[in-house]
Formats: sequence, structure tokens, C-alpha cells
Amino acid sequence: MKTRYPIALLHALFFLVACSSKKTDVDQPSAQVQIELQHSVGSKVLNLENTTYQNTYGEDFTVKTFKYYLSNFKLITTLGVVTLPAEYFLVDESAPATKNITLTIPKSYEVNAIQFMLGVDSARNNSGIQSGALDPLNGMFWSWNSGYIMAKLEGVSPASKEPTKAFTFHIGGYEGPFKVQQYITVSFPSNIHIEGGKITSLRLNADVAKWMDGPTPLSFTTIATIHTPGEPAYNIAQHYAKMFSFINHN
Repeated sequence: MKTRYPIALLHALFFLVACSSKKTDVDQPSAQVQIELQHSVGSKVLNLENTTYQNTYGEDFTVKTFKYYLSNFKLITTLGVVTLPAEYFLVDESAPATKNITLTIPKSYEVNAIQFMLGVDSARNNSGIQSGALDPLNGMFWSWNSGYIMAKLEGVSPASKEPTKAFTFHIGGYEGPFKVQQYITVSFPSNIHIEGGKITSLRLNADVAKWMDGPTPLSFTTIATIHTPGEPAYNIAQHYAKMFSFINHN
């Protein structure tokens, strides 16, 4: 009988500690992370229509359209991976407001990387007509069979064999061996403290030149049009998976 009281007391203490821990997490205010996206072509700032760049083959080109989807954000923290609520963002170089993404973080964390999908997951590709960033009227949807265009790059190059000298890369395909969704991790040089109740700004760069530079470098003479899922789209997706880099934060 004498040993029951200490055991009961220990149970009560464990219960109080657990409740206190839960209360602490609940009471922590949420934080915000604002991602500011910049776009470049190599070392040059991306300007639509009026700037000439060169690919790895020395072919001149001008960019007219640059769009892509970001979704399924995660934080890589000192406590493990934190999966954020599913959100979908269409980033469009011609619409500056879309280059600023705000994420709500449930509490404070020490973060050493951010992870996201470039593209739209298969579940959303099979979810019927949708609104907002996933509205087919945004010009980033093929059909219910082919799904969303995950990323789009259009422009003009004298090297293109198209009659108008255009190049149009519409990268999509959400299933099978050539699905193009890319999970991308951007690491930070040191941990970033994200504090509840405050806003942390992260600046990332996306380099268009990476679309053309990789295991299978792209020449506009060889290929200037991709409008369907398949190996060419998959190859470019493997390239642009490396286009994001960390700039700084505050």
C-alpha cells in the first residue's frame, strides 16, 4: 500500500508536465516566412523581351515568358522535417507580386533548409476543375489526361528552326517514368531562427540558364518545342531542379 502513493504522485507529475508542454506549443504565436524570388540568366538579371542571353552552345536567345508552380513546402529544422499545409503558388516573371510568397509557420524553429516541389502533385492533377493558382484559365493546364504544365519558358532564338524562330518549353507530366515534379532543397549557410510572432524574409534566386545546362545540354537548333510529357520534358526538369539558390535573409 505504501508504494502506491509515490507511483500515483509520479503519474500526476508526468501528466502536469505533458499538459504544460502542450500548452507551451499551443500558446506560441505563429511566424511568417516571406520568400522573395529573383530571376536571373547566369550572372545577368532576367528581363523579358529586351535582353539577349546565350546558352552553353553560345546561341543567342531572348525570354518572353517564364512561369512555374511551387507547392508542398517543408522546413528542415534542428527538430526534424516540418511539413506545412498544402499550398500552391504560380510564379510569373511578368507579374511581380507572384514572386513574393508568404508561408505561415506554426511556431519558432531553427531552420537549416527549405524544401518544396517545383510543380503540382498528382493528387491535384486529378482533382477536377480548380481555382486560384490552379485555375486552368492561367494557361498552365493541358488536359485531364496530361495535367498541369509545371513550368513554362518561351522566347526567341536565331538558332531555332521554327519558322518564327521561337522556342516554347512547356514542361509537364505527372505520372509514369517521365513525371517531372521536382523536390528541391535549398540549404542555408547557417541556421536561420524563425521566431513566432515575427516575419522572416528569405531571398532565393532562380537561374533560367540552368534549364539548358546539365547532363544533356540544350541547343535550340536541336530542340525548340516541347508541348507534351515525355523524355525531352523530363530531361529539362532534371536540369531546372538545380536552378534555385539562397541569396540572404533578414
